[in-house]
Amino acid sequence: MSGQDVTLEEWLARSAQQQTADAVTTMRNLFNQIDGDVQAVRGRWTGRAAGAFQSAATRWSENADEFRTRLDTLQQLVGDGNAIKGSVEDDNESMFLSGTDSGLTSYTNLPGDSSPSSMV
Repeated sequence: MSGQDVTLEEWLARSAQQQTADAVTTMRNLFNQIDGDVQAVRGRWTGRAAGAFQSAATRWSENADEFRTRLDTLQQLVGDGNAIKGSVEDDNESMFLSGTDSGLTSYTNLPGDSSPSSMV
């Protein structure tokens, strides 16, 4: 879009990107809080259940790390999708405003067309 004009579609895309970023931040903060709680208990747990807790804490950490990676991927994909969409729209707008046919296909002497060359 030219200037500061923003379509509803663009606003929604930006809003989705921001909401995704906010959700990722919230989840990361929650995981960090839980990690801290698990680590605090991990060092103090004794007795027969200590081994089981250590195993569960390790699985938690591995799963939380995998989830963090997936959150990062989701956030990146939403951002990339918006950037690609914006770039394509800018290219299309420039093409049509400049009057060039660089993105259009030229057809000459279409089958069944007896008229001179035509541009689609």
